[in-house]
Amino acid sequence: MNFADRKDYGIAVRTGYGVFSPLFAGVKAYERKIVPIVKTFRYVSKKSTETEILGYTEIISIKADRVISDSANDYLFSLAEFTGSECKSEIFLFNKKEAGASANSFIGRRYPVSVAVTKISGDESGRTPFYGFEAQIYINGEGIIEERTVN
Repeated sequence: MNFADRKDYGIAVRTGYGVFSPLFAGVKAYERKIVPIVKTFRYVSKKSTETEILGYTEIISIKADRVISDSANDYLFSLAEFTGSECKSEIFLFNKKEAGASANSFIGRRYPVSVAVTKISGDESGRTPFYGFEAQIYINGEGIIEERTVN
């Protein structure tokens, strides 16, 4: 799915059992990247290293302002400093033009993911509660095409 025309595509985050909330409020930028997984070998007998590409992983980078009381924003922010199974979730990537059979339902692809909140920023003066965060969403599989309601 290409994010070139962001007004047509959406990301929803699983915020509860079977509940997916759209990730729009406060989002300033997001980018989907395909990153190689590499192993580098260094041999004494050679002047340079050798690199082998073992596979690829997909990452969605998000920069957002903190919006309190928005389900998706609250959920992503709550994953700060968690590791292992505590930061695993699901996302649903959908095309807003591919509406499903009922209201607020779309056809898209649901992926298992791991979420890393990589930066929390704030107003250093302390005069305002305004702050933001950055997160990396690591896609952990092929995904399943399905119709899903996004609330």
